[in-house]
Formats: sequence, structure tokens, C-alpha cells
Amino acid sequence: FALHPDRAQYAERANLLEHPERIKIVHYSGKPTAKPWHRVLDPRWKDFWPSRSRDEEYVKLFAEEFMGYWLWILRDAEKFQLQAEGPNASWDMARLELGEDGEYYRKDWRDPTVRQHLPIPPRRAQGAMQLLTSVLQEWFDIYQSLEAELPSLRYGAFASRLRPGPTRSLRPRLERPAGPAALK
Repeated sequence: FALHPDRAQYAERANLLEHPERIKIVHYSGKPTAKPWHRVLDPRWKDFWPSRSRDEEYVKLFAEEFMGYWLWILRDAEKFQLQAEGPNASWDMARLELGEDGEYYRKDWRDPTVRQHLPIPPRRAQGAMQLLTSVLQEWFDIYQSLEAELPSLRYGAFASRLRPGPTRSLRPRLERPAGPAALK
């Protein structure tokens, strides 16, 4: 979101991307599939862990979980059209267009032939990917060191305990008395 062309020049988060090493805390919110622990726990990623040989590939696949990667880093025209038009279009995409040159422009609301160039500074886009790469690397480094200290965290030992069990309700159950009193 900080790389949206309307905000990439001034948003505080965008400014931080020029110095990603200054970011000290990362919170993994949002899409459930965009969490680093999925690489370790989800059987679909078993070919990516415990080997670290595919870290670079994993960063790219992880980034693809975020629409911002497709829109502001890759500048994917197809994804842009899906976001800018149709029933899911948001107000901040109104009159925004992705030019053939890969740059973003906003059409003037009074005169659609007038376009304002909205550049995304390359250092900020590169900083976003540098930040993603470094935080994932650090997360996996720390997890690997924990695995070395606590063998029960190793994928085979840990994943075997994650098999789906019976579905449980998050609501507490009300205890009902047994016997004829329960029928009243």
C-alpha cells in the first residue's frame, strides 16, 4: 500500500523502504498464506524445507501472495486491470492507468486527456523486496537455530502432530445436566 503511486513519494512507510535495515519489527498480518511458518508447517511446501537452497525462489512465491507486489513491483498489466476496473475496483484506483512504458499516470477528472505522471521511486520498490528477503531470511535462520536446539520442532516430528483432528468450536459449551432434568 505504501508503494501506491499516489503515496510512494511521501508515505512514511515508503520513506522507510529506502533504508530497510532501519525496520526492526515486522508483523505478519493479512493473508493466511503469507506467513513464513507455512514454509515449515504446510506439507505443500515440503520441498522448500529444511533445505535453504530455494530461499530466493520462496521469496518470490511469498511476494506473489500480495497484490502490491503484482501492481507496484512487477507492474503487471493484467492484475492492474482486474484491480482498476469492474466490481472490485477501489476509489484509489479511479482514473489511474498503467502506461505502456510501465509507469503509472492519473487522468485529470476534468480533462481525461491530461495525465499526471506518478512515479514509484525505484529505490523504494527495491527496498520493499530487500526488506522482504531479509525478514524471511532472518525468520528462517532463527527457526533453524531453534530446530537445532529443540529437535521436536523439526518438520517431521512437528508436522506429524498437526494432522487435522475433529473440528472444535471456539465457543465454550454450556454444560447441561444429565437425566430427566435436561428435558425440561
